[in-house]
Amino acid sequence: PNIRNLGASGGNATLVLIDGLNVVGAGILQTTPDSNMLPPGVLQRVEVMADGGSSLYGADAIGGIVNFITKRRADGFEVQGHYGVADPGYWAADLGMTAGRSWSGGSGYISLSHRENSNLSAAKRDTPRQDLRPFGGDDFRGTTCPVPNITEGGVNYAGPDFTPGTVRCDLAPFSDIVPEEQQASAFAAVNH
Repeated sequence: PNIRNLGASGGNATLVLIDGLNVVGAGILQTTPDSNMLPPGVLQRVEVMADGGSSLYGADAIGGIVNFITKRRADGFEVQGHYGVADPGYWAADLGMTAGRSWSGGSGYISLSHRENSNLSAAKRDTPRQDLRPFGGDDFRGTTCPVPNITEGGVNYAGPDFTPGTVRCDLAPFSDIVPEEQQASAFAAVNH
């Protein structure tokens, strides 16, 4: 999460807590926690402090704090699921199950969640393009094109017509706006 949009610091300036405890980072750099790791069935509430909390929590909380508060008691069985589609050919689904038992003085529960979606190809949409000049933006097209390119005397020529100065191609249609993903998570707690 990036509450205050602090530019280069990104989400690293927002402290993520679970029940008031710091969360270990995930991903390639292992600096930012993945808030999707908690199954939704365990959440009692989410507390968001948009003001900086660095005086209490240190430099990690300059941009604010997100605290996921988990349930203390659970009794019974809960199932939740969602399915959605978008044209053309994109779909997303999730399924969560939580089972718990309460007794005098305590409670225990386990929650499982599975989420997946298909990819959404940029070629199937009109707007994901690197040449934004028609919209008042810049031209971000690259020069590493799949068609042949020739440079002679400092002048670039791109195929198939080899017009001088035309070595730009838009690679955005060959990418995904949303990649295909699968994620499973589990959480268990016992309070007595």
